[in-house]
Amino acid sequence: MNARNLFPVLLAAMSLIAAPALSAKEESLSVRIHDGRVQEHVNGSLRRSYGSGLVDAATDGKTVVAVTSDGRIQEWVNGSMRRSYGSKVKSVSIQDGKVFAQLENGRTAEYENGSLRRTF
Repeated sequence: MNARNLFPVLLAAMSLIAAPALSAKEESLSVRIHDGRVQEHVNGSLRRSYGSGLVDAATDGKTVVAVTSDGRIQEWVNGSMRRSYGSKVKSVSIQDGKVFAQLENGRTAEYENGSLRRTF
């Protein structure tokens, strides 16, 4: 067997070794706003709803962040509110524990652990 024929076999073997094992407990978390409340869906099925007066929400798979009608950010973990912060927020997103908020004046604010890191 020459090197040209062996390459696809080695490539397939390396991808199997490098691929993480999928667990049976892997869940897909998604959120949406319905009637001012966060609806949390896991694998497409409604798990719970919470909050009130909310206009936007996002999740990173663990933490849910939402924007209230008066422009504040609320952080939720497992359906319990952790903290509330910010002002004049229109929409929000979260990535790697950092919250990015689109403000009314068109700027973006970056929050980490509830503290403002920077605006740009």
